[in-house]
Amino acid sequence: MAWEAADAESAAFTKLWAALPGDQAGRLIAGTGSDTAQVPAPATAYRTLADGRTAHTRLAVAESTAPCPLRERQRQMQTVLFTKLFGDREVAEVADTSADLGFDGVDLLIRDGFTASPTSPADISTAVSRCREGGLSVPLATTDLSDPAAYPAQSVLDACAAAGIGTVRLGFWKYDPHTRVTEQIDRARRDLDVLGEIAERAGVRLALQLHGGTVHSSGALAHRLLDGRDPATFVAYPDPGNQVVQEGREDWRLTFDLLATWLGCVGVKNGGWYPAALDPSGRRAWASDWFGLADGMVPWPAIIAHLRAADFGGVLTLHSPYALPYAQVLDRTRTDAAYIRRLMAG
Repeated sequence: MAWEAADAESAAFTKLWAALPGDQAGRLIAGTGSDTAQVPAPATAYRTLADGRTAHTRLAVAESTAPCPLRERQRQMQTVLFTKLFGDREVAEVADTSADLGFDGVDLLIRDGFTASPTSPADISTAVSRCREGGLSVPLATTDLSDPAAYPAQSVLDACAAAGIGTVRLGFWKYDPHTRVTEQIDRARRDLDVLGEIAERAGVRLALQLHGGTVHSSGALAHRLLDGRDPATFVAYPDPGNQVVQEGREDWRLTFDLLATWLGCVGVKNGGWYPAALDPSGRRAWASDWFGLADGMVPWPAIIAHLRAADFGGVLTLHSPYALPYAQVLDRTRTDAAYIRRLMAG
């Protein structure tokens, strides 16, 4: 079986493996599924099986009297830029600008009218190739995939896998206030059952993002959908900014605690609320907006410190959701990127 750097975690493992002294590397113990990793916590890699699926493997190093690099090195989070802000601009501009802004990679939006289209799988490989030429990784793609019968799921996931994209964000299961929420959750779980089988065949992981207007807006609701699912196939995608500006707000520590088993990527943005006009009854209305990462209600210094302490080695995807002229969005994005890098450096 060949080892593959399917995403940021496995790439980090490959570097750590290469740094091991020969005698320690020879004593590496590999297990699959729920085997517990001893060092680090956990070390994770991926391997390609005979049927093309990607197996999630936990690793442990046998005790040794010599110092072990795996114990001494912390896994590194990776910053990527969500490409939605670029609209339909050419992929060369997307790649060059993202690199200039200082990101490690991009979160590729696969949607009609943007960098890549779900009906044109060739767009995906073209975009990934161009980004990698510019020194960028593409560990994550964002799609609108939720109903497997209404989206070219297999072709898109196959194209992502072939391009080396390890994780694909799913679309949304929107909340309908006219239908019992338990029925909506059951329907979403049935869709996820089917999508999980497709993802396993393709060899990618599926990410469930916390988003307003859905039956997965909070950690508690997302847990209902992820409970019992293999983190080799499904990952959680907390988005504290969405929880502040939209709905699903809960203590951020509760969110990350509930979703720790599946944690794979984190949406990064900030926002808040402010008093607006009075309504006819005399009630004060409140409005929300997106703010710079250092200016909103999300306590990013505490969250990043928590992720560092937990040895999180996944993806931080910066969204830059600002409704501003393009050049001004880029200025804010540069500031946000510098801010989050300072937090990551401790």
